[in-house]
This record gives sequence, structure tokens and C-alpha cells, in this order.
Amino acid sequence: MPGHAPNRHLVLVFAISLGISLGWGSALSAATFDIKPDQTMIGELRYIEARGDETLLEVAYEFDFGYEELVAANPDIDVWDLKRGARIVLPSRFILPEGPRTGVYINTASYRMYYYPEEFKGAKVITYPISVGRGEWPTPEKEALIIDKLVSPAWYPPKTVREEHKEEWGEELELVVPPGPDNPLGEYALQLNLPGYLIHGTNKPYGIGMNVTHGCIRLRPDDINSFFQLVPRGTSVRIVNEPYAVAVEDGVVYLEAHTGEADEDELAVKLTNTIKRSLKSLKGDIPIDWKRLTSVAERGEGMPEAVSWGWSEEPLREEVAYFARPPTTPVETRPRLF
Repeated sequence: MPGHAPNRHLVLVFAISLGISLGWGSALSAATFDIKPDQTMIGELRYIEARGDETLLEVAYEFDFGYEELVAANPDIDVWDLKRGARIVLPSRFILPEGPRTGVYINTASYRMYYYPEEFKGAKVITYPISVGRGEWPTPEKEALIIDKLVSPAWYPPKTVREEHKEEWGEELELVVPPGPDNPLGEYALQLNLPGYLIHGTNKPYGIGMNVTHGCIRLRPDDINSFFQLVPRGTSVRIVNEPYAVAVEDGVVYLEAHTGEADEDELAVKLTNTIKRSLKSLKGDIPIDWKRLTSVAERGEGMPEAVSWGWSEEPLREEVAYFARPPTTPVETRPRLF
């Protein structure tokens, strides 16, 4: 993965699995946007300056981003050693998903969930960072419905999960994990009509924006709390794995790429299909800079970048706005990993 060495990623996963507290404060609320019928992008890129006493993981938590999306947006930043004054890009501009602006849309490639509250008829969207399935436990690409809402859910780990836990940790996992600090589902869960799959909270809030679950969709505690209150039973859920998205704003074509560690052949097919669909829907003749499009796709930094002719070769990140950070708690009062 870009921006950090493999051994540090192992340290990160280990820390999260133990529930170690890595930072301070609480996550900001999910981003909410009013949208027009013909609007294809939301938000704007911002950057902050590192304080010099934090990790990129802490920044992700503070500003409610997923870990992988923040790492991808800052490929030259040392995840674990942020130099004071270093410029950190917040990837807070998004291309809206294709398709109807209704219900819940989950893209496992971008570690993002979008929710269109029914009462606004597609004129408002809320987006949340999420974690999804890993390895042999991928989150299924399906259409589903939310059929129940559970407060303080118990967790009933299946046999395969219990066996994995014993192999990895050398101890038996309970047949039923009651509500409480040791329950990985957190305080709220939404049951889907896909047996065994939930949208739920977590007892490890720093483990968001990664492939770390057994197939469920995981949100930070603050995010699942607000989402749980908003979404009604019967809401539709679309789960896709789309690493590329295209938008047209003011006559300019943008590409957003989330490539991660996906298979190169599969990525090539998906990029081709995305471009074909998008070119058919373009209004007017907008020339594409194919060299730049290829560069954006290969870098996979997860932010919309212009790929039309006539734009500078400099990444769009050069135009981001500075965001002044609020005061922080004293360094000596923050629990740290190291």
C-alpha cells in the first residue's frame, strides 16, 4: 500500500485488533450535502498542516475519513511520523455514484457509503467512511434491504469465525458475545436480508476505511449512531465494487480512482467499462486527455481529477483550500500507540 511500509501496516492491524487507543477526541459527524439534479460531484478538497505529534491514523479519525483513503491521498507522507507543518490533503471531494439517488449505496473499492434520505427525493446525500470484508470474507456485491434495526446487539460468531479466532489468537471465542466493550458490533446494527450480513458499529473506531471485517459493513460509533437514527426499515441497499467513477462539471471531465491492491487485469476491464458508459452519456464533444486519464487511474489517489484536454499536468491537489484546525488537547494527555 502507498505511504507506509508493510511492517508498519502489520503493527497497525495488530494495534486495532487489540483495541489499543491511538488518539484523542471524537470523529466529526458525517458529511452532508445538498445536491442538484444534474450535479455529479460534492464537496471540495482541503488540506491541513500536521502538528508534528500525531499519526495519519489519528488525522483520519479526527476528520472522519477512512484510513486507506487518507493514505492514498497522501502517498508521500509517512503514516507514523508526520512532520510539523507537513501538508496533509483531506480527500473531501467525491464523485456521486451512478444510478438512482435513493436508499443506501456502498462502494467497497472506495470504502465509502452514501445515503439519500427518502424525504429529500434525491436532493440530499450523506457520506460515511466504512470498513468492508477482507480476504476470504469479501463483502458481497448485492442488492439488499434493511429489514431490522438492533440496539445493543449480541454477536453470534459463526463456526468459521470461531475457528479462525482460535488459530490466530490461541483462545476460544464465546458462542455469544453480549453487548458491551468487547462486542465488535458496537452499540447499533442494521440487519440486511442477506443472511449473516449487517451494517454495524464497532468497538475499534480506528479500524475504519480498511478491508478488516468478515463481510459486514462497519462504521465509526458516531457515524452508526446518526445513520441508525435516520434510516428506516425497508431502505434499499446497493453494494458494488467500482474502483473508478467519472463526472462532468462545467464542461470538464473528472476521474476518481480507487485502485488499492486490486488485480491489474480486473482494474483494466473496469476502467474500460466505466469510460465507455461515461462517454455515451457525455453532453457535447469533450476531448479526453488519455495520457492524463491513464496517469490518474494508475496513481489511484481517490480524488476527482480533471482528465479533459487543456488542463495542467499538475494534480488537482494544488488547488485545495487550507482548513484551520481547532485547538487540541495537550500532547501529554493523549494516549499513544508507541
